[in-house]
Amino acid sequence: MSGLLGEELVQAGHVPIPDGLSVDNVVGIVTVYDHRAHHANRSTAYRKSRIRTQLADGEWSLDGCHVFLGAIQGRHCYTMGRADNKSASPSTRDVYFPGSRVGIHQFNLTPVWKSDSWRLQSATETIAEVNGAPIQLSTPRTRKLSSQLPQAVHLRQNLVNHVLINGLRVEIFMLKTVRGLYPIQDYQLLELRPQLQEVVHRPETWARDRYLQRPDRISTNTYRVLERFTGNIETAKFFHHNDNGQDIRDAEFLKLAKDRVDASLVRYLQSVEINHIPAVITETHEGFEPYAALEKDIKEQHPRLRFTIASKLLRRLMSALTFLHFHKIVHGNVTKESALLRLVDFKPETVLLVDYSKSTSFPSGAPEPLKRMTEDGRAVMEIVESCCDIWQLRKAATKDAYSEEFMMTKTEAASREFELMERVVADFFGPRGKLRESKEGKKMLRLLSMKQHGWHKARNDQIHNATRREVGPCRSDMIKEMELDWVLMHPSSKIGEEQHMLLTLGHPYLDGLASIVYHNRWELTPREVCAKIRELAGDVEEPWQSFSVKRTVLFTQNGTGFEERGILDWIAGCCEAYPKWHHAFVQEYERQISPQHGIIKFAEINRLWDALVKHGTMPDFMQATFAGLTTGNITNQPTTHFEETYQVWYHKPSRMFNLTHLHRLAAPDLLLACINEGTIGCNNFVEVRGESEIEGLYATLSLLAAFSSSLQLTADIPDRAPQFPLYDPADFSQVLYHVVLAHTGLLPWASVTRQGGQYNFHAPLAPKAPETAGKFLPTYFGSMKVLPKTLNGREEYWRPDHWSKFTTATELDEAADLVKRTILSAKGPLKKTVSRPGRSDQTCSPHVDHSILVQMLKDRKQALAEAQSPAKRNDGDQSSVAVMPAAKRLHILSSVENVTPDSVPSARAPQLSASFVDRQLDHMMANMERRSQSPSPGPFPDIPRAPHESFFQRDNGVNTNILVSPPTAEAATKDSFTIASDGDFNLEDDYKQAKAWLNAMGDEEEPQVAGIFGVNFHHSLRQRGDGSDTDADESEEDRNDETPVVHEKVEQADNYSLSDMPTPSIKESSSFTLDPRAATKLLGSNSRRHRSRSLADQASSWRHL
Repeated sequence: MSGLLGEELVQAGHVPIPDGLSVDNVVGIVTVYDHRAHHANRSTAYRKSRIRTQLADGEWSLDGCHVFLGAIQGRHCYTMGRADNKSASPSTRDVYFPGSRVGIHQFNLTPVWKSDSWRLQSATETIAEVNGAPIQLSTPRTRKLSSQLPQAVHLRQNLVNHVLINGLRVEIFMLKTVRGLYPIQDYQLLELRPQLQEVVHRPETWARDRYLQRPDRISTNTYRVLERFTGNIETAKFFHHNDNGQDIRDAEFLKLAKDRVDASLVRYLQSVEINHIPAVITETHEGFEPYAALEKDIKEQHPRLRFTIASKLLRRLMSALTFLHFHKIVHGNVTKESALLRLVDFKPETVLLVDYSKSTSFPSGAPEPLKRMTEDGRAVMEIVESCCDIWQLRKAATKDAYSEEFMMTKTEAASREFELMERVVADFFGPRGKLRESKEGKKMLRLLSMKQHGWHKARNDQIHNATRREVGPCRSDMIKEMELDWVLMHPSSKIGEEQHMLLTLGHPYLDGLASIVYHNRWELTPREVCAKIRELAGDVEEPWQSFSVKRTVLFTQNGTGFEERGILDWIAGCCEAYPKWHHAFVQEYERQISPQHGIIKFAEINRLWDALVKHGTMPDFMQATFAGLTTGNITNQPTTHFEETYQVWYHKPSRMFNLTHLHRLAAPDLLLACINEGTIGCNNFVEVRGESEIEGLYATLSLLAAFSSSLQLTADIPDRAPQFPLYDPADFSQVLYHVVLAHTGLLPWASVTRQGGQYNFHAPLAPKAPETAGKFLPTYFGSMKVLPKTLNGREEYWRPDHWSKFTTATELDEAADLVKRTILSAKGPLKKTVSRPGRSDQTCSPHVDHSILVQMLKDRKQALAEAQSPAKRNDGDQSSVAVMPAAKRLHILSSVENVTPDSVPSARAPQLSASFVDRQLDHMMANMERRSQSPSPGPFPDIPRAPHESFFQRDNGVNTNILVSPPTAEAATKDSFTIASDGDFNLEDDYKQAKAWLNAMGDEEEPQVAGIFGVNFHHSLRQRGDGSDTDADESEEDRNDETPVVHEKVEQADNYSLSDMPTPSIKESSSFTLDPRAATKLLGSNSRRHRSRSLADQASSWRHL
């Protein structure tokens, strides 16, 4: 920091402290340079010392004195004034000035807690100069002057402040900061006249020197500064270059001094000089830290938080760069230090891109520097990938890649074949004395060369195959394993602090950007990335927002406590509005509350509050109501009303609000009346599932006023009425007959069909093939409980028949899980039991709960379920009867594991076409080659595991089978041959194998068939057949372990056929033989018909199982 200060300000601290006085007790030092100063301060309450100078003749001259200010009691303001006051009752000052040219009360030295600085304020019309700026008290007489002066000036901390009063020189040095002396502000200061303190338009030289540098450092060259007249804290960037600092400042200021900038850019406001150093005053942003400083702490957080931060960094930094590029500016220095974050509980609020020192401009008529622009975007994506480690957590083989074991086997087989041929050739031209020029010798040399080239090709293919990786989908077992590891390494989270294991940036496009960076193929500009995001999600960056809803609750009390009914009603409302607190309220109510004659004592409410706080961070309205219930003045009031404020979610692009959240806040009688009367027609609601905070049934905002009035709630209705028809890709208001799947980080949302289980993202002009639950839900929803379990393998999600009938997936599973419902036989006639008041030390039973609170919640839920609207539903609405099956005493199989082959109904034999059989065989061969290649989750961050090994790095970093390279020189051109392999071998067997290869070769050197047809085409380029058949789904095993039995048999048969295939010998695994998938295409139509019959026979056998 000292390098940024002027030479005048770099001083060697303060004057020596006198003996017997601790520096910790000194607030400031006031030095008065006058030989009468020591005598003038004879009445001061503080320690003082003389200032002496030794003359040439050895005598000493008295030049002034130091006054050491200490903490004062009862007041916060130090006063300074004239010493020779001839008044009958002289005033007491902290510091006295000699002479008659100073005011009787000259200054007040006041602490300003807001800016943490000391202010020297004039108390007289006598003008004084403070660090070159004149100050004067504003009086009726001075207000008549044409030019008035400021009243006060803020002082520099830990530096000398120069004061001049009509020739009297004074210096003030403040050691202690204001907040260091006063931890809290318990005093009030006199207000100054703002129009006098604002000097920005004054032409004087002193008015242009407005800023004092503070030690608060923001980034490399950016510091907080104090406006010394107004006391405002601002931010300045310094250009402390030796020669061209001013030129660099002016150039950068012209680039970024815009009226409006992107939300993640810092706007330049003013070009100034501070301590003779060129600087720029910028917008002030509080609470930011560089990503480089936060990176270590971020990587120790839950993966959900890391991906949330990474997604925020990606969208904000790309948007900022797009703004700069639009204005012909290339940043050129996007680093972890230039990306600033403001986090609240490690949740990102704002992102800033700073450090524009290396930014360059290009003229409007010149071509855009695409390379430098793409480098800006690449730097952002590298920061994003470093934040979330998406490549490490989700990398997998591409769809057209082979397993490493398969490629390794091919390379090793090619190596052995080459060694075999070397042995044969060495014996053929050696002991047997055959000639190279003979026909058989030429074929032998050509075969040796082919085997050498085959080894080269297999090794290169293996190395290349290992690089064919991409960000792949997640699997449910992978998510469960990571979640278990996190729980084992970290303490259990409290209510409201739970995090789902979610490993996505919000969309496949954003996830796939990491693959482009990893393979060094980044060619995207930030503008292209932002355009794609806008195409997918529209213009609203934060679509999920909330509005406030208020309701009034009533409590009745007497001298000893509250009526139990009022407390129960309020707690039941809290459990319905916030289901996460349901168990905690029920448990602690039974433990802490013991009603006596329908009265709950005040002390029990306090105990209940203290017990609930230990479960987690309570919502604000709960905290406020408990605080009101436990105040002392409430005991004298017969009734008490509290106004509670809630936050209800709404989706801004769709202009729909969460009606389920709203009606959970209503009183039961009002809600039932609203349903039964049916005065509000709401049939176009949308079912949203996913994150528990936002799921529910959504209705259009135009009905919010009617619902609020009917339920007696006060809602702050957001702006909802567009003036023109709009098309927003994030709008789901018309998706009535799909289930909308969403969470706050998804871009923008997804959906699933109500029958068939087809999952898809909804984006404009980007139709994609639907995915299945086994891949889609773990990848984009992680461990969230999104949908209920399937019943007998059937994915059916019926639309609720009324806007009040939303049920969570957990509640649906509990209602449909018949195994947990134990049927007890009656042992005797029922006896009437007498309820007894609970005790404060009793615990809640984990199995059966007969408490009054639980019964009240059940009654309210039952009443809501039985409510019926008289309004006729639309014909297109589907019934919700099948969603929650009733508990019947029937022997119903609850899972696939309990299904026996005899209990499965016979299935009709499938009609198999030839194209379907061909595609199934291709699919089977591909599965055989990729069977061992299921994506591995890799090492979980901050959890001790074995380090990740890439597919071509085994055994201390290198796969042993590619350590040995084929000979670079052509083996067939060598003059002599030696046996190149060690170990046991039979030369006669080698000759037999070589002879078989020679017989397979043609007599001429024509191209081999394998070199033409043995090409592995990408799966998207293969023949699709007649379009009526579909491939088997690879993710059936992840569908909640409830797949149909027929599918299970098919999969078992498939696994059996793959596992029973013989291990290839040297002959069968020859690198000269055709690729297996290519070979199947060369078998001809007869072979196709044979395979069709074989697969049909196999399917028929499956049917009879």
